[in-house]
Amino acid sequence: MRETARAVKGKASQHGMPQSLPSFIGDDRPAPETLARKLLIRGVAITALVVSFAYLVWRTSSTVDMAVWWVAVPLLVVEIHNAFGLAIYTATLWERDATLPPAPVTDPGTPAVGKIAVLIPTYNEPEQILLPTIAAAVTLEPAHETWVLDDGRREEVRLLAEELGAHYLTRPDNEGAKAGNINHALDFIDADILAIFDADHVPKPNFLRNTLGYFEDPLIAIVQTPQDFYNEDSFEHIGEIDGVPFHEEAVFYRVIGPAKNRYGAAFWAGTCALVRTQALRDVGGVATETVTEDIHTTIRMNR
Repeated sequence: MRETARAVKGKASQHGMPQSLPSFIGDDRPAPETLARKLLIRGVAITALVVSFAYLVWRTSSTVDMAVWWVAVPLLVVEIHNAFGLAIYTATLWERDATLPPAPVTDPGTPAVGKIAVLIPTYNEPEQILLPTIAAAVTLEPAHETWVLDDGRREEVRLLAEELGAHYLTRPDNEGAKAGNINHALDFIDADILAIFDADHVPKPNFLRNTLGYFEDPLIAIVQTPQDFYNEDSFEHIGEIDGVPFHEEAVFYRVIGPAKNRYGAAFWAGTCALVRTQALRDVGGVATETVTEDIHTTIRMNR
């Protein structure tokens, strides 16, 4: 995707909103890999698999002592499992540039994909966190509704949402946590596409324009975008690559995620994403019996 969302921490104004949103170096879609780089990476991967296979043949035929099979066999199984994991990882990342992004949506009206709603589930996040997220969401184009789903049932959040032009929705209990909060909203919101953001993720202005085009394909159920983080002092930031701050989640969002497109196997990460409402309804809503409701729901959709 071209656009991401950001967890924002900045200098606060009177209402707690950063006076200026941060910019990010290298937050566009990564450039396609060159043929030389692809051949090098694939060559190293195949070499590793061949060496692993040769090693396992030797391990199995020459080193397993059945006199202590309760130790020897489990150790061999673990090594076979590791080699199998390497093979799966190689197959998954064989082609990172499997798909091209669609053209941005330029029509200021609602696109052909149908009605759009932006959902912001929240429980106890303070107003200074919610304010930039809601403010950015309501200004997205094309036309859409923005809903603040407040499991904290806070009057100040209702007033904030209405002041910024968003709808406010709550419920009598917190059953199912975030997943239950979104499922409850499905009974009140009339939309074909749902864009979902955690309370601390702020969408860039072109978020919808650069992602809605994917849904012109009726088989697309999920569009997941990357995340970047303003607080580069977090434990996830581990230096720079080519002058660009690097955080651990970039491995998933910039490499593994795009590579999954080759198999039609994108994962919903729970935030900074769009979901087709009918696909969500077809699997009974967001999974509530797990703490990883996003991945669990994706597995149901893929199945």
